[in-house]
Amino acid sequence: MNEIQSVDNNLRPYTRGITERDSAIASITLYTASPMTSSDQDNGVNYLDPSSLEKVDPLQPKINNQTDLDTLRNVTSVDPLVLNKEEEGGLYFGVFNNFSLLEVMESKDSITKLHQNFGQSWNLFFFGDSPSAYTFRGIFLDTWEYPYYQEFMTMYDKFLKGKKCVEYGFKMKISYDGKIVGGYLLNIKTIISADAPHTKTFSFTIIVTDENYMRQNAVVKAGKFTSESDFNRMNNSHRVPNNTGLSIE
Repeated sequence: MNEIQSVDNNLRPYTRGITERDSAIASITLYTASPMTSSDQDNGVNYLDPSSLEKVDPLQPKINNQTDLDTLRNVTSVDPLVLNKEEEGGLYFGVFNNFSLLEVMESKDSITKLHQNFGQSWNLFFFGDSPSAYTFRGIFLDTWEYPYYQEFMTMYDKFLKGKKCVEYGFKMKISYDGKIVGGYLLNIKTIISADAPHTKTFSFTIIVTDENYMRQNAVVKAGKFTSESDFNRMNNSHRVPNNTGLSIE
């Protein structure tokens, strides 16, 4: 690995000498839910260590003849992808990357109760976290060659919305900006404007059930890092001034 230099500033980071993260295409994936076994709950895998993860080959249906094709069309779902059974015989996998994501608003709230007493005293009670709801905004292409608006809206009514996921036993994940978020689609809104005849603006809200990061983080030591062991650590000791009296190993 090439040595990467970084500005060594212990108090505040600045946008000098920075390295942008890898860009990614936002995608939604539907997959069949499978029951969790006791061995799946704690398998001892360190998911922050890239060397401990195995690569999964994409699904490649093997079709040798018309019988195989007819059999594949009669399947309504596979793990981890969904097949659409159409009267015309079209095949549609449950991977949706036919939208351009422009903005994500992530919201996390706590359930609280504020009790105001006589005078100026008050008490605040915390009762856990409210369900997180993330809002996604972007555009669909809508042209003869790229009918992505119609495609997404049709699949929303058939499979994507939360009610259909519950009916069919599907799980939904959306990946963006180095994150994988699981949840259920609550709604979708689209705006059709004559000013942009080739695109449709959309926004949808997802109630979040789980979220995980799938990107690496570098820990800077003395202005540089050179080894794989310097990735994926949460360590801010290099940002603490030495005159604080804290004992930093």
